[in-house]
Amino acid sequence: FMGNCVVELYSLDYASSYQHAFVYIRQLALHLRGAMQKKTPETFRAVYCWQYVHCLRLWGAVLSSACGGGKADGDDEAEAMRSLVYPLAGGSLRPP
Repeated sequence: FMGNCVVELYSLDYASSYQHAFVYIRQLALHLRGAMQKKTPETFRAVYCWQYVHCLRLWGAVLSSACGGGKADGDDEAEAMRSLVYPLAGGSLRPP
């Protein structure tokens, strides 16, 4: 329920949502990069946990809403959100 509410909130203003999403998706990527470089139990625990998985799922839902939310194709604000799909997918699919 709360995830759906967050998705709806981020769908209201894509310009502000982009800045917020960029910071948090970047943070997820930094955690993953740290786990891949350091290979210590602490860094692996940062990405091998339900909190990390649920964050990926939430941001995937937010970006999915921005990509297919019924907005016009020329919407620049939605296009900015669409530009975050590749970094999120790269952080989701990259094997450690």
